[in-house]
Amino acid sequence: MQQGGFVRALITGALIGLLLVAAVLGYLFWRGLENSKTAGPDDVVVMLVLPDEEGVILPRVVDRYVSSESAFAVERLDPQATAQIPGTSYTLLRDAYSFEGPAGIVDAVASGIDRRPSYIVLDAKGIERLAGSQAFTIDIPEHMEVFDGQRLRTFEQGTTTISAEDLGLLFLGAQYLKDASRQLVREQVGDAISRLLAADTTAASWIETDLTLDDYEPFRVRLQAEVVE
Repeated sequence: MQQGGFVRALITGALIGLLLVAAVLGYLFWRGLENSKTAGPDDVVVMLVLPDEEGVILPRVVDRYVSSESAFAVERLDPQATAQIPGTSYTLLRDAYSFEGPAGIVDAVASGIDRRPSYIVLDAKGIERLAGSQAFTIDIPEHMEVFDGQRLRTFEQGTTTISAEDLGLLFLGAQYLKDASRQLVREQVGDAISRLLAADTTAASWIETDLTLDDYEPFRVRLQAEVVE
């Protein structure tokens, strides 16, 4: 009797283990299907991610480019906008990046729609490489003095040029501005990024993106035709 009970317990444990494995595999398969339903070059979220005062990497610019046969639209997303991040108590769009990187951002953006946007991500090194020696011309809405623990930078109100290296300092200061002023800074940097992406024919080989090489070029060409002045 004891031996029979042991066998039954062993079989039950094995079945439970198999069910758990099947559940995990099913979840991974489902996630794979979800991630495969991307929009390709027709719906792309471009992100600039930079560190905050504590070194946490956060999205500073989140621009969504949606195109169709008859239209091309740019949606400026506020990283501090409210968003649903399943399984967490966090409620800001930018927080999704801390949990799942760029995939977390596009999942939050795609909530409620069938196809998940693609993404392009530029970090500090990425934007410096993309910009090269080119500076960003920015209309500073309010006077800012910013110290990141190593460098002190003053941004006077008015039009000025900023290197890609100093964008981190710019956004450290901009996060404390009024909503309208913060949005103005984001939009100007976003416009500059779109021009840089449109002009660079080699970025597809090194930039962080889930677009395939075949999909990246159509997006760049459409960006060049519709966004660049």
